[in-house]
Amino acid sequence: MNRNKTVLALICLLLPALAAADPALEGRVERLERILSNQSLSDLVLQIQRVEQELQTLRGQVEVQQHELSTLKNQQREQFMDLDGRLRGAVPAGATPPSAATPSTAPPPGAAPPEPAAVAPVPASAAAAGEKDAYTVAFDLLKQRQYDQAIRAFQDLLARWPAGDYADNARYWLGETYYVKRDYPAALTEFQRVIADHPGSQKAAGALLKVGYIHHDLGDLAQARTVLLDVITLYPDSTESRLAQSRLDRIAKDAP
Repeated sequence: MNRNKTVLALICLLLPALAAADPALEGRVERLERILSNQSLSDLVLQIQRVEQELQTLRGQVEVQQHELSTLKNQQREQFMDLDGRLRGAVPAGATPPSAATPSTAPPPGAAPPEPAAVAPVPASAAAAGEKDAYTVAFDLLKQRQYDQAIRAFQDLLARWPAGDYADNARYWLGETYYVKRDYPAALTEFQRVIADHPGSQKAAGALLKVGYIHHDLGDLAQARTVLLDVITLYPDSTESRLAQSRLDRIAKDAP
């Protein structure tokens, strides 16, 4: 473009002198000026068209990114709401209210002091109390949305009591913590462990439901449908069954 302008400028400077020297050249000079002018305008029009096409392409890319960002935000909000609802309705398994204070059994004035009680042996169930405390701590961290700390606490509990009374609950909530952090592979592993290791657990239905959710979130619609239908078949008339049907309806609605 710059080169054409330079050539055109030089020719414009020389044309008057050439026309004065030979009047017969005047007509040719005018035609040459028109040709050069038309070429310059054509180049300018082509450049404008290319810029417009590039702008349209960039605008389309921005719209696609905005749509993807909106979708991710909606998914994140749904995950937080789902987890928050489950946490509000969940109580650490085995938790019991504190027992009422026992009435005082102090001896009356003047009575002989009681003999020191013999130290009772530590019951075999003492280890269970440690597991319960560890579970409560991990669950509280999750409710406080301290996800990294909750993950470490649940992992420590499962390492110390892999077959304990709280193992199924701990593994399920570990999966939920990974899920809300969008670490889908880790969440899928934990939910599948709940299903495989604790098929009779109350958390098995929820774990299977989340497996279906994860396949949907990862875009594997066929596998998501299969798992969600399994939830409906295996756990009819349950909350998980209704949620599975709701997700299936959403998949059908979003399908092209």
